[in-house]
Amino acid sequence: MLLALAGCCANDVCICQDATADALYFKFKVSVPKKFWYRDIDTIYITRIGHLATGTTGTTSTTGTTSTTGTTGTTGGTVPGSTSVLRVLPLSISASGDTSISPGLNTIIINNASPFPSAGNNIKLDAYDYRISTRRVTNGKVVRYSFLVTNIQLAGRYNATGCCTCYQNTGKQFNLIDKSSLIDTTQITSSYVSKTANDTTKVVLTR
Repeated sequence: MLLALAGCCANDVCICQDATADALYFKFKVSVPKKFWYRDIDTIYITRIGHLATGTTGTTSTTGTTSTTGTTGTTGGTVPGSTSVLRVLPLSISASGDTSISPGLNTIIINNASPFPSAGNNIKLDAYDYRISTRRVTNGKVVRYSFLVTNIQLAGRYNATGCCTCYQNTGKQFNLIDKSSLIDTTQITSSYVSKTANDTTKVVLTR
C-alpha cells in the first residue's frame, strides 16, 4: 500500500499557487473624484518598518536606491530594521498626448518576500509596518502623499489533498492611516478585513 502511494506521489505534480496567498494589494485611484495624477505617483517609495520594542540602532548601508538599517537587540544578533525601495510606475502616452498611468500598473503588492527579501526563520510580512509614499516638487513646494499600513494580522492553514499539501490564507486584516500632508495634520484611519480565502482585493488609496 505504501509503495503504491509513493509511486502515485512520484508522478503527481503539485501546483499550489499559494506564493501570494498572504499578499496585500493596494492601488492608487486614477479616476475622479479624489484621483491621483500621473505626476503624483510616477515615483513611489515603499518602506518596511520592523517591529522593534528594544535595541540599539546599528549601522546603515546604502546600495543604489535601497537602504537598510540593522538594529542589535538585547539578546544579541541583528533583527530587521527599516528598509526602503524605490518603484517607478511605467507611464503610457494617450492619443491626446497626455501622460497617464498605464492601465493595471497603478498597483502595489506587498508580499512575504516581495518587494523586500524575506528575513528568514518563517518571518512573514505581518512582522512589519509599511509606508507607501510619494514626493514631488511643484513651483518650489514639496507635495507628499503618505499611507501607513499597520497592525497587520495574517491567519492561514495547510490543506492536504492526496499527495499535495498547500498553504491557504484564511484571514488578512490591517489598519491604513492616511498621513498625507495635504490633509493638514489630520490622520484618517481605516480598517480592512478580508472576506475570502487568499483574498486579492485591492485597497484603494485616494488623494
